Amino acid sequence: MKLKPQQINQFLENLKFSVVSHTDKICIWRYKNGEYLIVNVKNISGKSALVIDPGLAARVSDLQSVNGVSVGSEYIHHSNMTVFPKRLNQGGELIHYGIPALRI
Repeated sequence: MKLKPQQINQFLENLKFSVVSHTDKICIWRYKNGEYLIVNVKNISGKSALVIDPGLAARVSDLQSVNGVSVGSEYIHHSNMTVFPKRLNQGGELIHYGIPALRI
């Protein structure tokens, strides 16, 4: 069963994450240690509903150990993910990016 963005938001709230920003497209969450996660509110397919900071790539194996979760191998790029770092993608300008966590 894929989790809907609203279910992910509820889960993060239960884990004591705090909402930093919420728009009609994304919800940015921050844990007490300063780590950020982004929920794509508009993504009802679950394919990239949860996006993690690429700086946490070393901890991806922790996510992959959760039953039913796999982490995407390709980055998600979007200018509204302002808490994440930037890199060059296809255009000539830097853009924010993150790692999608997929529920399968």
